[in-house]
Amino acid sequence: MPIIDFAVLAHLQAELPEDLYQELLALFLEQGGQRVMAIEQAIAEQDFAVLAHEIHACVSEAATFGAMQLAALASHSNGLCRQGEKAQAFAAAATIKPAWLLVYAELNK
Repeated sequence: MPIIDFAVLAHLQAELPEDLYQELLALFLEQGGQRVMAIEQAIAEQDFAVLAHEIHACVSEAATFGAMQLAALASHSNGLCRQGEKAQAFAAAATIKPAWLLVYAELNK
């Protein structure tokens, strides 16, 4: 699975005015980093409610911007959160930061 599905990004870019597309992409990069920090903090504090909230938001945001690998990892953790599998959800969420770093690097080329 690619880090970024550029076809998804191209479709989004085609649907939006260029300035709005650039603004939304910048917002995704900024807020995505903040979201990953919140996930990391939730893991450190074992705060399941915050983890579940942040992971859920990460799924759709990542998919919207073509970050399919990140979306898949977040979706897996989200499913575990919904099932109440706390230990497994925290473990799965630990894969989010490395995936995010790849997304960030790819989108900042």
